[in-house]
Amino acid sequence: MKNAHFSFKKYRDKKSAIVGYASLLIYLILMSLVYYYSILAIFKSGNNWAVILYISFSLLTQTLFFYPGILCLLITIISIFLGKKAFSFSTSIVSLKKFRDLSNAKIALLYTTKDDFIPDAAYTMLNQQTLDGKINKNCVAFILDDSTCSKFISIIDKFSKENGVKVIRRGNCGPRTKSGNLNFFFKKFLNNFDYYVILDSDTYIEKKWCSKTIQYFERFKDVGIVQGLNNAITNNTNNFQDFITPNDKESKEFWGIDGEISNLYSLTLCTGHACMWSKDLIAKNGGGIKNVISEDWTLSIDAKKLNYECIYTSNCIAKEEVPPNYYAYKKRHLRWEGGAFQFFHNYFFKILKSKFHFSQKWLIFCQATSIFLITFNFFISTILTYLLMFVLDSNEIYIAFPYFVFVMNIFLFVLSALTLPCKAVVTKSSVIRVFITSYVSTFVATSIMPSLLLEYFMLLCGKKIRFKVSIKHNKKITFKDFIKGSCFDILVWSILCGFMLVACWYANAWLFLLTPWTIISFLSFASIFVLPFLSNIPLEK
Repeated sequence: MKNAHFSFKKYRDKKSAIVGYASLLIYLILMSLVYYYSILAIFKSGNNWAVILYISFSLLTQTLFFYPGILCLLITIISIFLGKKAFSFSTSIVSLKKFRDLSNAKIALLYTTKDDFIPDAAYTMLNQQTLDGKINKNCVAFILDDSTCSKFISIIDKFSKENGVKVIRRGNCGPRTKSGNLNFFFKKFLNNFDYYVILDSDTYIEKKWCSKTIQYFERFKDVGIVQGLNNAITNNTNNFQDFITPNDKESKEFWGIDGEISNLYSLTLCTGHACMWSKDLIAKNGGGIKNVISEDWTLSIDAKKLNYECIYTSNCIAKEEVPPNYYAYKKRHLRWEGGAFQFFHNYFFKILKSKFHFSQKWLIFCQATSIFLITFNFFISTILTYLLMFVLDSNEIYIAFPYFVFVMNIFLFVLSALTLPCKAVVTKSSVIRVFITSYVSTFVATSIMPSLLLEYFMLLCGKKIRFKVSIKHNKKITFKDFIKGSCFDILVWSILCGFMLVACWYANAWLFLLTPWTIISFLSFASIFVLPFLSNIPLEK
């Protein structure tokens, strides 16, 4: 079926290759300097064990993995100098008009749901069009329903009857996860179709999505997965949703950057929805996918091992819904981190021993562990910084404190924080709006750090990871909801902020309250009392 002329693994746009490898080289030079001067600081005469411990921890955690956003920033800057007005790397050169419309290819659209069916989203998978605007009769829609709630079962049955969509329910067959749902379908219908489109319950695809996406399988002979853009926003209805998303008009260009960067290094991790998988890949992968929470990432790695590529394209656009409120965001985030933890646990040594390039291994580990490292590093760095005040002589604390590490941390922190606004400049988005989005999103994420640490601890203690359906509908947050949902975070942040104040008072070193992690601590603590209630304020149209 494929008449491809290129291997994506070997194909590179010349400018894109310069951008990618020049950025990686500069990043490695920057990190090498940090290592060099940090090691000199460790062996500096007069350092006691507390200073050495602090510098060593910063050296290990705040260089190679803690600031992956800096690589994105470097790529942005180099792209500007090369005259690129927006991020349009390897896959953007595919001209959809130059290749035939593969209307004979059989495509199954798999809408996965469990007590969260959204009719408006499901309608978008119906009546998929060819590139010339005709109905593509070879695109067949399925609803893979794991619902247990009679309300949703009734709505799905009605939708099925009215639109002629086949509903597949598996009863108690297989594990109760999305991967189990998909594997049940593959077991019965794998050989009936050539390609499979994976959709979540809140995925809205454009009318020609299938016809556009399939062109990449035609263009590149080694492609097994095509990941479309799936971060365009469709449901901003309250102030919480509005503050954590850039404006809708520019969301396509804004959110597509990270995926295009992954294409530079031939390492894109599928995000599990608004993506197309080939039958050949699934068949060679044992006729299904691994039963894990992060089934999308594991399939991407398995595909690489089978010599298939997973690529990203911003030409194929899908919209999705953002969490309706703060606690829905928190639940989704904890589920994602559970999946990332499971992925890291299962694949760390396999990836380490693999034949992947250094840049690919680094990108994989960054994506799988970045939130964990940021969370863990944040709390340990904060505690170590203020413990120094109890160990060192109060009269010499400003002299003895490892200023190089401190200044370098501030420098790296600021660079990482500027990544999102810098993206906005390149994509011509509203810079002020994206600054607001960047920092509000930061405090949404940092405010739940205590819960994340507890989740990691429970996972290390053997807690089983369970698939949790994201909350789709907003409800008014009451004071009771606030106490129930935030009591642990409030307790931990209160203890940490109190510890900072006592340490500064003990050492008479109040200037240390200006460190980045101290400021974030107080702002994150304050955010807990504001962010949950933003969703109670409707967005003015």
